[in-house]
Amino acid sequence: MKKTLAVTAALFCSLALGACGSESTDASADADSSTAVPTAIPEPADDAVTYQTDAAGLTTAVRGIDADPASPLYVQACADATAWLAGAGDKTADAYLASVQATPEWADWTPEQIAATTTAAAAAADGRC
Repeated sequence: MKKTLAVTAALFCSLALGACGSESTDASADADSSTAVPTAIPEPADDAVTYQTDAAGLTTAVRGIDADPASPLYVQACADATAWLAGAGDKTADAYLASVQATPEWADWTPEQIAATTTAAAAAADGRC
């Protein structure tokens, strides 16, 4: 019985406490970790390209790239969004963007294509294409 208790106690110490026996702990490491201050994430540079997403992860805008309404890319994006919205039950920009972003090709789009599409989707939903 004594041997079983000793083995059980030794096993408990090694598994649950992890510091029983002759091993020592570094108290200064514990003290340092409790006083650590989280570092802030720096704001992106003014000219950085960033993607605005909603709570569901849908990309809704691109910052740092202006979509030129006269560019062929934007004109095509407007035409695509207008055609999709004409046949859709949910005629919102977010519904259109969700359908576009669900395609496998979305991952290969350039920031310029994404900027044109997100801007054109909003314009098409508002009847401005």
